[in-house]
Amino acid sequence: MPGNGQPHGDTTAPSHERLLTYVRRWAIGGVLLLGAAAVFEFALSWRVPSALFYVLSSLTVPFNAVTVTCWGCLHFDLRPS
Repeated sequence: MPGNGQPHGDTTAPSHERLLTYVRRWAIGGVLLLGAAAVFEFALSWRVPSALFYVLSSLTVPFNAVTVTCWGCLHFDLRPS
């Protein structure tokens, strides 16, 4: 309904369906950070900035693991009967 305070009414996806969008965004960000780290380390031989980018890219892995686990529990309804 357009007047219920939500900008899109009833056309938005359930919140657990949007979790995969966040996983995709964080995965792309992690790959970009990993690529930047490789450029700093191998092409420019700058070890400290590459270490920073490696650490930042490694933080995307636990985020995606937790998010995919939560999505699986919500999507497949794994509550005890």
